[in-house]
Amino acid sequence: MNDLKKKLGRRFWRHGSLLRQALTHPSAPHAVRGDDPADNQRLEYLGDAVLQLLCTEHLYKAHPDASEGDLTKTRATLVNRQAMCSLATRLDLGPLLIMSRSEESNDGRSRPSNLADAMEAVIGAIYLDGGWGAAQKFAARVLAPFWESLETDDHAMNPKGRLQEVLQSIAPEPPTYLVLDERGPGHARSFTVAVEWRGRRLATGSGSSKKEAESSAAAAALRIQNWRGQPPSTAPAGPS
Repeated sequence: MNDLKKKLGRRFWRHGSLLRQALTHPSAPHAVRGDDPADNQRLEYLGDAVLQLLCTEHLYKAHPDASEGDLTKTRATLVNRQAMCSLATRLDLGPLLIMSRSEESNDGRSRPSNLADAMEAVIGAIYLDGGWGAAQKFAARVLAPFWESLETDDHAMNPKGRLQEVLQSIAPEPPTYLVLDERGPGHARSFTVAVEWRGRRLATGSGSSKKEAESSAAAAALRIQNWRGQPPSTAPAGPS
């Protein structure tokens, strides 16, 4: 937790339990939560609003000649769940998440929706602990460099499009996506999807929608394979 505080640039002296709350998944039993006030759902709600304004301010200053429409489109790519999952992964939030054993056994620590929710909750915690000034410092220290990398990284912005582009530079067949698993109640569905190409399974991904899971699988394929113009492994299809 101290390492995370250093990465965030916030010590949480005023409200010591806020960061722990931000990392507490709704599945965590009361016994695990101890004296902490709740799980991270309310902080996620607050953090989403703070994140939107931080990104709006960043883009407004960084792109003085951009139109409202262009700014809106760019903001949508920088603060979506996929982007927040990527940032949470960079900050290594997964191992710090507090959750039930059942959730953990179902890949809860790597599930994109859990990571994205926790990231937004952390932003909410920073705002509550230090106000708008603390949120702006976090944006300058962590968010701005991350956003700048996304704006120049087409893998993060459109992993499915990038994967198809790379694969079709090798052979004309497009990749296909196969739903491997679908579980959970209607309001909290979880999908696991595999991306396959020319009879080979390249990677799998998960998400709270088929689209999110497909993007996660494509991003995983791009990370796993050392493309550089070379074809992927010739191993037969199977679990990634």
